[in-house]
Amino acid sequence: MVNTVLTEEDRIILRGLAVEIADIRKQLNQLAETLAKLNDKQFLKAFVDSKPDLNEEQVDRYQLSLQKQVDATEYEFRY
Repeated sequence: MVNTVLTEEDRIILRGLAVEIADIRKQLNQLAETLAKLNDKQFLKAFVDSKPDLNEEQVDRYQLSLQKQVDATEYEFRY
């Protein structure tokens, strides 16, 4: 059996990664809930009626920015 030796710096980094991963998981769950609501036609109609300045392009831009944040964070974790 091989024993892995981690330095204190490694442990600090791993703890930080664990916190970040938990935060990303929470944000992804919130995004999934939001997208599910946006797919609900009745909810979307009520939302659009209450926010006439919101358009599909803004939603797409927001979704793209969230995806870029997730990709950047995932890249940081890998490298």
